[in-house]
Amino acid sequence: MTGLKFNDLEALNIEIMKHTDALNSRKMYNRSYSCRERFQEIEKDRLHTLPATRFISKSRKTATVMRNSYVSLNNHYYSVPKEYIGDTVELLYDGDTVEIYHKFRHITTHRRDDTPFTYSEKPSHKLPRVLHEYKIRMDDIYRKAREIDPAVEEYIRLVAVAKKYPVQAVRSADGILSLVEHFGQDRVVLSCQIAMELGMFGYNELEKILVNREDEKYHVQMEGQAPELTPKHRNIRGKDYFNSKNIDKNDK
Repeated sequence: MTGLKFNDLEALNIEIMKHTDALNSRKMYNRSYSCRERFQEIEKDRLHTLPATRFISKSRKTATVMRNSYVSLNNHYYSVPKEYIGDTVELLYDGDTVEIYHKFRHITTHRRDDTPFTYSEKPSHKLPRVLHEYKIRMDDIYRKAREIDPAVEEYIRLVAVAKKYPVQAVRSADGILSLVEHFGQDRVVLSCQIAMELGMFGYNELEKILVNREDEKYHVQMEGQAPELTPKHRNIRGKDYFNSKNIDKNDK
């Protein structure tokens, strides 16, 4: 192939195949047969049909089974038999399925679902009754929060993740909904947005924002009416000192 020039990859591959065919048809060193003859006589009939589907690459993640008997992948939750609560498991997943292993032993498979903050559960896992009640209770809370504003629902879902323990999550979520009666819908919605930006998740955290009127200060700043932050002091002149009247008086 010395001195040959190729204008594209396809032309190069065609030339390579010509030489490959010639090489495979040539007698092997100290043998009475070629690679092609050996393949035809022994190997060809032993080959299996290629798979109907192409190989799919899988990703792996280590996770701990939470107290509610779920594991998290991309903010979606998959149920695991309750006897594995607190154990470390391996998640092997692709675009279609999530396989879960414990100490190299397969324990369950779920259909992949990337809907955030929702649950995939198998009845065969027989989760404790309290966990079923928790899921039903939280679904009702999410519905009520969604009716107020999507931002409130999103915030409560993040709070549920942060709390980890079902009882704490329900108590905190109920408290957040009750804040609407005390502070009004608009203020609670804005406070949820502020809390998410600050990474503050919980009833006490949200109530603190409302009590301190941080939402109102934020609203004022967004309207371009930011309050004066410079402290009052007799040695600080301020912008009004430099008006034309004072300048003329000091020049005399």
